[in-house]
Amino acid sequence: MTGPAADAQATVQAVQENAQRLGLVWTRKRATVAAEEPPMVVLDGDTEPIAATSMVGPLGVGQRVYVDVVPPSGNFVSGIYEVEMVRARAIGFALAGGGFTVINWTTLDDKVGSWGTVPTNTFIVPVSGVYAITAAIVMADAGSAGSLQGIAITVGAARGWPAVAYTSYWGPTALGENNNVASATVWCDKGSTIMVFVRQNSAVSTVSTAYLTAVRV
Repeated sequence: MTGPAADAQATVQAVQENAQRLGLVWTRKRATVAAEEPPMVVLDGDTEPIAATSMVGPLGVGQRVYVDVVPPSGNFVSGIYEVEMVRARAIGFALAGGGFTVINWTTLDDKVGSWGTVPTNTFIVPVSGVYAITAAIVMADAGSAGSLQGIAITVGAARGWPAVAYTSYWGPTALGENNNVASATVWCDKGSTIMVFVRQNSAVSTVSTAYLTAVRV
């Protein structure tokens, strides 16, 4: 492009570049939360934390967010870049005969946020919010037929079969069934513990596999 149109386009581009360089226009950037109260973030490409106002509720250290840099007003967290979640498995563990088993998670398939590491029987909620939590059990040996009584998902409960939990129960369970699922959508405070318990009434232990998903919604 040449002539007056090209000159006009070049002028507009130069004005935009100068305005951004001088801090006269707002920009949206990705950032990582460095502190919760007061909120501090580190913009991608920078190393120093800066103050920001959250427009999306409570934040957690390590959370990935969008920040609107609006001069001269300040910096505003305007969205969540990555939603907190964890997916884990426990493969080939033994369900205790005639009692309950606390699932010890041994494989971490995916996570966003500071949930902790495996092996563990407790995941720590990294950011306050509403979470959709699902636990599934696959019974894997013949002794399991008819033995499964229930799964309990606990939030913030102490170790042991809880008095209050988010539970599901079934009748007789066939070998290899994979529809043994308990789920809950519940508010979780930051620092709450998420644990899963399985109870069976068989006199012998049974080999099983468990799956857990927790996602902030």
